[in-house]
Amino acid sequence: MRPSIERIQELFDYDPEVGLITRKISYGRAIAGQCFVSPDIISVEGIPTAFAELAWALHNGIWSPEGYWVDHKDRIRANGRIANLRLATPTQNQQNKAGFGVYAKGVTCRFDGSRANPFQARIRVNGKRILLGSFEIEEEAAEAYRQASLKFHKEFSCV
Repeated sequence: MRPSIERIQELFDYDPEVGLITRKISYGRAIAGQCFVSPDIISVEGIPTAFAELAWALHNGIWSPEGYWVDHKDRIRANGRIANLRLATPTQNQQNKAGFGVYAKGVTCRFDGSRANPFQARIRVNGKRILLGSFEIEEEAAEAYRQASLKFHKEFSCV
Protein backbone atom coordinates (compact mmCIF):
# COMPACT_ATOMS: atom_id res chain seq x y z
CA MET A 1 0.00 0.00 0.00
CA ARG A 2 1.47 3.32 -1.07
CA PRO A 3 1.48 6.23 1.36
CA SER A 4 -0.95 9.06 0.68
CA ILE A 5 0.10 11.96 -1.50
CA GLU A 6 -0.15 14.22 1.53
CA ARG A 7 2.29 11.99 3.42
CA ILE A 8 4.90 11.85 0.65
CA GLN A 9 4.66 15.64 0.28
CA GLU A 10 5.46 15.90 4.01
CA LEU A 11 8.45 13.58 3.58
CA PHE A 12 9.98 14.73 0.28
CA ASP A 13 10.65 17.70 -2.00
CA TYR A 14 11.03 17.27 -5.76
CA ASP A 15 12.78 19.72 -8.07
CA PRO A 16 11.21 19.03 -11.50
CA GLU A 17 13.72 21.16 -13.42
CA VAL A 18 16.77 19.33 -12.06
CA GLY A 19 15.22 15.93 -11.38
CA LEU A 20 16.20 15.71 -7.72
CA ILE A 21 14.24 14.40 -4.73
CA THR A 22 15.26 15.50 -1.23
CA ARG A 23 14.10 13.96 2.04
CA LYS A 24 12.57 16.68 4.25
CA ILE A 25 12.43 14.97 7.65
CA SER A 26 14.36 12.29 9.50
CA TYR A 27 12.70 9.12 10.75
CA GLY A 28 14.24 5.77 11.59
CA ARG A 29 17.39 5.42 9.49
CA ALA A 30 16.15 8.00 6.96
CA ILE A 31 18.00 11.30 7.25
CA ALA A 32 16.64 14.73 6.36
CA GLY A 33 18.58 16.34 3.50
CA GLN A 34 19.30 13.02 1.81
CA CYS A 35 19.16 13.51 -1.99
CA PHE A 36 18.09 11.03 -4.64
CA VAL A 37 18.43 11.01 -8.41
CA SER A 38 16.93 8.68 -10.97
CA PRO A 39 17.14 5.62 -11.14
CA ASP A 40 17.39 5.27 -7.35
CA ILE A 41 14.98 3.15 -5.37
CA ILE A 42 13.78 5.22 -2.42
CA SER A 43 12.43 3.82 0.83
CA VAL A 44 9.13 5.55 1.59
CA GLU A 45 8.20 4.47 5.11
CA GLY A 46 9.79 1.10 4.44
CA ILE A 47 8.25 0.64 0.98
CA PRO A 48 10.79 0.48 -1.88
CA THR A 49 9.64 3.02 -4.48
CA ALA A 50 11.14 3.81 -7.88
CA PHE A 51 12.44 7.36 -8.23
CA ALA A 52 10.31 8.00 -11.33
CA GLU A 53 7.12 6.86 -9.57
CA LEU A 54 7.78 9.08 -6.56
CA ALA A 55 8.78 12.07 -8.73
CA TRP A 56 5.59 11.67 -10.78
CA ALA A 57 3.44 11.52 -7.64
CA LEU A 58 5.13 14.49 -5.97
CA HIS A 59 4.83 16.65 -9.08
CA ASN A 60 1.31 15.68 -10.18
CA GLY A 61 -0.30 15.10 -6.80
CA ILE A 62 -1.40 11.56 -7.77
CA TRP A 63 0.23 8.16 -8.00
CA SER A 64 0.41 6.59 -11.44
CA PRO A 65 -2.82 4.70 -12.16
CA GLU A 66 -2.98 0.91 -11.80
CA GLY A 67 -1.53 -0.73 -14.90
CA TYR A 68 0.70 2.22 -15.85
CA TRP A 69 4.40 2.83 -15.36
CA VAL A 70 6.36 6.05 -15.38
CA ASP A 71 8.50 5.95 -18.53
CA HIS A 72 11.61 7.99 -19.42
CA LYS A 73 10.96 9.56 -22.83
CA ASP A 74 14.64 9.76 -23.77
CA ARG A 75 15.32 6.26 -22.37
CA ILE A 76 17.95 7.72 -20.03
CA ARG A 77 16.97 6.51 -16.57
CA ALA A 78 19.34 9.02 -14.94
CA ASN A 79 17.22 11.86 -16.37
CA GLY A 80 14.55 12.32 -13.70
CA ARG A 81 13.31 15.74 -14.83
CA ILE A 82 9.52 15.91 -15.07
CA ALA A 83 9.74 16.92 -18.75
CA ASN A 84 11.29 13.49 -19.40
CA LEU A 85 8.68 11.46 -17.49
CA ARG A 86 5.36 10.22 -18.84
CA LEU A 87 2.81 7.52 -18.11
CA ALA A 88 3.05 4.37 -20.20
CA THR A 89 1.52 0.94 -20.26
CA PRO A 90 4.01 -1.90 -19.80
CA THR A 91 3.79 -2.53 -23.57
CA GLN A 92 4.52 1.12 -24.39
CA ASN A 93 7.44 1.04 -21.97
CA GLN A 94 8.90 -1.97 -23.80
CA GLN A 95 8.42 -0.25 -27.16
CA ASN A 96 10.54 2.63 -25.87
CA LYS A 97 13.54 0.40 -25.12
CA ALA A 98 16.62 0.56 -27.30
CA GLY A 99 17.77 -2.51 -29.18
CA PHE A 100 20.77 -4.41 -27.93
CA GLY A 101 23.29 -6.62 -29.66
CA VAL A 102 24.89 -6.51 -33.07
CA TYR A 103 21.83 -5.64 -35.14
CA ALA A 104 19.37 -2.76 -35.02
CA LYS A 105 16.22 -3.19 -32.96
CA GLY A 106 13.71 -5.33 -34.85
CA VAL A 107 16.38 -6.85 -37.11
CA THR A 108 17.75 -10.37 -37.02
CA CYS A 109 20.23 -12.11 -39.28
CA ARG A 110 19.44 -15.56 -40.62
CA PHE A 111 22.64 -16.03 -42.58
CA ASP A 112 23.40 -19.66 -43.31
CA GLY A 113 25.17 -19.08 -46.62
CA SER A 114 22.20 -20.06 -48.77
CA ARG A 115 19.87 -17.12 -48.18
CA ALA A 116 19.73 -14.26 -50.66
CA ASN A 117 18.10 -11.95 -48.07
CA PRO A 118 19.46 -12.91 -44.65
CA PHE A 119 18.23 -9.86 -42.68
CA GLN A 120 14.68 -10.02 -41.36
CA ALA A 121 12.70 -7.16 -39.86
CA ARG A 122 9.96 -7.93 -37.33
CA ILE A 123 7.82 -5.88 -35.00
CA ARG A 124 5.45 -6.75 -32.17
CA VAL A 125 2.05 -5.04 -32.24
CA ASN A 126 -0.64 -5.79 -29.66
CA GLY A 127 1.23 -8.93 -28.63
CA LYS A 128 1.54 -10.29 -32.17
CA ARG A 129 4.82 -10.55 -34.09
CA ILE A 130 4.63 -9.23 -37.63
CA LEU A 131 7.25 -10.13 -40.23
CA LEU A 132 8.07 -6.97 -42.18
CA GLY A 133 10.20 -8.72 -44.74
CA SER A 134 13.59 -10.16 -45.58
CA PHE A 135 16.35 -7.93 -46.89
CA GLU A 136 19.79 -8.26 -48.42
CA ILE A 137 21.19 -5.33 -46.42
CA GLU A 138 20.83 -4.75 -42.67
CA GLU A 139 20.09 -1.04 -43.14
CA GLU A 140 17.07 -1.87 -45.34
CA ALA A 141 15.68 -4.15 -42.64
CA ALA A 142 16.32 -1.45 -40.01
CA GLU A 143 14.48 1.13 -42.13
CA ALA A 144 11.49 -1.20 -42.52
CA TYR A 145 11.39 -1.60 -38.73
CA ARG A 146 11.77 2.16 -38.19
CA GLN A 147 8.82 2.96 -40.44
CA ALA A 148 6.62 0.29 -38.85
CA SER A 149 7.60 1.41 -35.36
CA LEU A 150 6.65 5.01 -36.09
CA LYS A 151 3.35 3.84 -37.57
CA PHE A 152 2.34 1.45 -34.78
CA HIS A 153 4.16 2.72 -31.66
CA LYS A 154 3.93 6.47 -32.40
CA GLU A 155 5.50 8.59 -29.62
CA PHE A 156 6.73 5.44 -27.83
CA SER A 157 8.72 4.39 -30.89
CA CYS A 158 12.39 3.82 -30.20
CA VAL A 159 14.09 4.63 -33.48
